[in-house]
Amino acid sequence: MFLRFAICLSPLCLVGIIALLAGDKIANESGFSLIVLLTGIGALLLGFFVGRLVYRAITDPVWLKYFLGILVFLIVVIGYAGQGLFGGCMLLIVTSK
Repeated sequence: MFLRFAICLSPLCLVGIIALLAGDKIANESGFSLIVLLTGIGALLLGFFVGRLVYRAITDPVWLKYFLGILVFLIVVIGYAGQGLFGGCMLLIVTSK
């Protein structure tokens, strides 16, 4: 379980490290594109893992498994992406001079 958590959190950690080390060198479109790409990858991974856990936990009925699995996937992806984009972009803006 910790390995999955670390895999999902690693893109955001990478964004933070890049923003802190590079600072104003990447504070342009490429820097924001990198943040969006890495945050999107992390959001999709986390949504997949959480949605799969919900899907496996529900026994009956089948339509409820699919519905809740997709709903949880979308909620997690939107939440993770929102937090990641806000945090990564703010960190990049603050560290650029």
